[in-house]
Amino acid sequence: MNTYEDSLDFYARIEPLFGFYEAYDELYRVYLKEINRLFKGSQADLKALDFGCGNGKFTSLLSLNFDILGLDKSPKMCEICASKGIKSTTLNLNEIKDKFDLITAVSDVLNYLNPNELADFFTGAYERLNPNGYLIFDLNTEFGFDSVASGSLYIQDNENDLVVDSLFENDELKTKFMYFEKIGDLYKKNEFQITQHYHDFKNKNTNLKQIKKLSIKLFSDSLADKNIYILQKIF
Repeated sequence: MNTYEDSLDFYARIEPLFGFYEAYDELYRVYLKEINRLFKGSQADLKALDFGCGNGKFTSLLSLNFDILGLDKSPKMCEICASKGIKSTTLNLNEIKDKFDLITAVSDVLNYLNPNELADFFTGAYERLNPNGYLIFDLNTEFGFDSVASGSLYIQDNENDLVVDSLFENDELKTKFMYFEKIGDLYKKNEFQITQHYHDFKNKNTNLKQIKKLSIKLFSDSLADKNIYILQKIF
């Protein structure tokens, strides 16, 4: 049986095929603009945690102004981070002892958590933030799941083929990946499924104060497909 970590490592392998780099760069630009505004003029040695850091691209951008640690459940992603000189770990959030001035969770990361896991994340983030520290994250909108992410996709990767089928129902987006890898005269089929969850943030209790919400259009020209939230630990 394929484990959750197997699925993450498989996704790490095929992620470059989707070509979402321009959209991600725009998302990172919005994040960095807000982060620079929040910490403008700060003279302290700042520490940040990038939750679900993936391949470390955003983490590396944060490293210009923060002592940064990346966290990701995928050992493959952490290997990629290490190759870029980025500190990262596969520890659970509640296993990390350090305190941070900033915690980020960028690009669908929290949508991979079910409601109970999301509640645990907010508890862990609160405990690991310094007083007046910030948590910044994004969540896909219902429109983003139902009208943007749902559907089928075929990508040819040299002699290999990737088929993706996504269906959104009952507040869950189930995405099935089938990757046909040519080995000699035969094809090896790799198959995984990933589930993402729609979360209505206004019904979440985080013990953190929401100070800003941004609605953005990454993959849509009509309605927002993602919301960015900025929360602060107020003392």
